[in-house]
Amino acid sequence: MHQVLNERQQAVLGWVNQGCPDGVWPDSTYKVSAQALQNRGLINQAIARRCQYGRRTSSEHDV
Repeated sequence: MHQVLNERQQAVLGWVNQGCPDGVWPDSTYKVSAQALQNRGLINQAIARRCQYGRRTSSEHDV
């Protein structure tokens, strides 16, 4: 079954498609929508890391 994206998810997906430019989101609330899009397979993990909202893996811990 295909689910329709809400307005916020569409905006976040457009932002990601533009390369996650700085200054678009005044806070970090976009992260919930971005994670939902990633969970649905619409954003891959490499893009999530580049946009700095993806879940960190054990190999990505700060040294």
